[in-house]
Amino acid sequence: MSLYIKNATIITMDPKYGTVHGGLIIENGTIHAIVDAAQNQELDRSNIDEEYDADGYVIIPGLINSHYHSYANLLKGFGNDLPLEIWSIFTVAYGQSLDEEGSALAVTLGTMEMMKNGITCCLDHFPHLLRTESALMAYQQSGMRVIFAPMLQDIPDYRLLPVSLPIEEYIRLEKTKPKSPSDMLTYYEDLIQRWHGKDAKIQIAVGPNAPQRCSEGMLQIGKQLSQTNHLHLHTHLLETKIQANLGGAVHLLEKIGMLDSPISLAHSVWLKPEEMNLIEGKPVTIVHNPASNMILGSGKAPILEYLKRGISVALGTDASNCGTEHNLFETMRLALMLQRSGETDYRKWLHHEDVFRMATIGGAKAVGMERKIGILSPGACADLVLLKKDSISLTPLNNLLKQIVYYGNGRDVESVMINGQWTIKNGKFVTLNEKQIIQKAKMYREKMKKGASQAVQQARQQQPYFERMYREFFNLE
Repeated sequence: MSLYIKNATIITMDPKYGTVHGGLIIENGTIHAIVDAAQNQELDRSNIDEEYDADGYVIIPGLINSHYHSYANLLKGFGNDLPLEIWSIFTVAYGQSLDEEGSALAVTLGTMEMMKNGITCCLDHFPHLLRTESALMAYQQSGMRVIFAPMLQDIPDYRLLPVSLPIEEYIRLEKTKPKSPSDMLTYYEDLIQRWHGKDAKIQIAVGPNAPQRCSEGMLQIGKQLSQTNHLHLHTHLLETKIQANLGGAVHLLEKIGMLDSPISLAHSVWLKPEEMNLIEGKPVTIVHNPASNMILGSGKAPILEYLKRGISVALGTDASNCGTEHNLFETMRLALMLQRSGETDYRKWLHHEDVFRMATIGGAKAVGMERKIGILSPGACADLVLLKKDSISLTPLNNLLKQIVYYGNGRDVESVMINGQWTIKNGKFVTLNEKQIIQKAKMYREKMKKGASQAVQQARQQQPYFERMYREFFNLE
């Protein structure tokens, strides 16, 4: 099946082509050729099955959400006013209430939100191992491209942090035993066999929660899985100052050898210069999450320093209950503005080209699909977004890319294609029933609240101890 999308303005992100006025020939989910306006007249159409006239539209590569947690899509409005160390006990409590139905709804809500905002691929750092099947089935139904990274973790925060819980609470928490490295090896091997590469849109990645939350044995299993199966690695890294004070996270990744494999590091707010030296020149991508970093009060990631050192940077929206909407147009603007705040030397400011590259080319590297997505070029996957030229954002049209970054939003998105298949066409979902999903999510709300009530009550009992730890760390009265 071949499709010719014609008469568009195409931002390819490929230096060879730049911005093209013409069309794309798509065959079997892949971009076969780029056709400029002059070539259109002489094009042999005998092998083209369908033509789509995109006159009046801009085509951009599908945007890539490189750090994201689907489970939290049902938790909007919970926990947005707490710092990470306190927020975490509540997000864990609420997350425990999600059953198979809840996990599938959370995934589907997220895919709808992302696709409406021009996102065609996400890396889902997924903590609920018992819900992976329902989550992946929901991704498959949605048509979204996902890099699915179940979390490896065997050291809980209450053991890591300088928090003094009552002995009875500590004993209660210790009754829940984490999965062992051998358990995780078995789990991953089964998951890879059944889901990795399924429908060309689902890939499995290895997702340590964070270096400090994993024993060396668990990290060794992660490295083994990555190398044996050629899987991408993804982890949180030094998100808060408290985490940085624990020390050793970057050195542990280096010791295990994970920095020598393609790996993406979410947040990376508090790296010291000597730690940056360890990742410089390695196959590492930093995933910048400006919304959640600000909402949780975690700090300002040194993105300018990373770029100066030649370290690749991508963008993520993180979780719904510690960020804003899953909208990379907004995230690009936040990233751009945040790095200007406090920097009086305007020659060092980020520009629109920088953040658009993070959302496309940088994202592709962050999820292990460089030159396959985030770019419109022969041989790349046909993951693309059609934006309306007559939108408010692009009217009057003075500078195309600058206006997409500074003013663009989901209202500009007309159609979305992933791996050569429309998921949104002419403003309507092809793969999903939006009204039905929203109604189901509304009905699930009470079930979720009831299921989480006991865990939330236990979190509230822990909260004063975590708050005391936090206040003492920052010398707050």
